[in-house]
Amino acid sequence: MQVSKNDGIYSSGAVSEITEHMGIPLVLQKRPRDPAWASKANAAMKDRSMPDPDENGKACFLMLSTNTDPDLEGGVGKTWGLPDTMEWDCGLEGSVLVVRKDGKDISSHQVEALVCYCQKLATEMVEGEGAAGLSEEEWMEYDEETERKKFIEEKMCQTKFEKFSKELKRKKIEEGDGSWDAEISPFSV
Repeated sequence: MQVSKNDGIYSSGAVSEITEHMGIPLVLQKRPRDPAWASKANAAMKDRSMPDPDENGKACFLMLSTNTDPDLEGGVGKTWGLPDTMEWDCGLEGSVLVVRKDGKDISSHQVEALVCYCQKLATEMVEGEGAAGLSEEEWMEYDEETERKKFIEEKMCQTKFEKFSKELKRKKIEEGDGSWDAEISPFSV
């Protein structure tokens, strides 16, 4: 799908913080439910044989907060590892348009790989959070903000994503999805 450089997504869409840290910022915008999908969505709801084509809940993983300041926790969209649930509720319905901020092409497989990677990071962000299990001495020296910045530097980078993406591509092909054969990294575009 081609998106015009004049499309409103470039001026009013929301930038994914994680992909921005990775050096390949994506811009997302919710769009109204497409009536053309109504019959497919109704069929999916009836027999559960396929996912609802209008359900885009995984888009919220691209919108996780990377706020490193614990003092800002609880502010709208400022909770580490969580999306702004007022805007990006995980039960999201309707279309979500995703473009690269730099205007370069991005494929649906590349978006899928980035979503899956962000979903993996979401678990790590929550599980690795806090000073649980530290000795009293370690706890006294624990700096949540510094640890979050370290996480961003070590995990939200091209190198880690590329490794993850290659493994995802291998699995997809192994499972018989030949559409992944010629897929390249979004960093190669």
